[in-house]
Amino acid sequence: MNILDLLIGLGLGIITSPLTNFFSTPICNIISEESKWHGDLYKVRLRIKRNIIRSNVGNASLKMTLLNEDNIEICANWDESPNPFTIYENKAIFNIHLVPYSETIRLIKERYDVPIFVKEDDKLYLFNGFWFGKKEGFYNIRELRNGDIVRLEMFADNLEFLPIEIEIQNGEPIFKDLPQ
Repeated sequence: MNILDLLIGLGLGIITSPLTNFFSTPICNIISEESKWHGDLYKVRLRIKRNIIRSNVGNASLKMTLLNEDNIEICANWDESPNPFTIYENKAIFNIHLVPYSETIRLIKERYDVPIFVKEDDKLYLFNGFWFGKKEGFYNIRELRNGDIVRLEMFADNLEFLPIEIEIQNGEPIFKDLPQ
């Protein structure tokens, strides 16, 4: 082995980790959307890079963890999955059996909007499929407070994405240290 081979190996080793993070990290931003039936939704817009989709990573889930004394972990409810909330004859119906089916999705496209917060009566909450059954007692997570931090982690069959943290400031979600 000569010195050139050693330098090339060292250089590749140094740049491999940042490149892996760059190509496996979803591009994110938060959008808001008004809803007639269940408060204003705040969604994280994920843009999945094409190389991730092509690698056939399979089913993905987005875990939300409230990092505080409660240490609550729940899964997000993907918009593209079966919705546990339906409207029948102008009445809202909660289908609890659909909640587990809303927590994972097969990654087949480049953009997903995933609801992660809901604001109702000027109070911000973590959002998942059980929110729709709140009146029946299926949702019991407390209101988010200023300074609370929510960590988002996306998992897709043997592929783990970098966690993203969102801090609650003045009743609004703000990204912390968003990967570029």
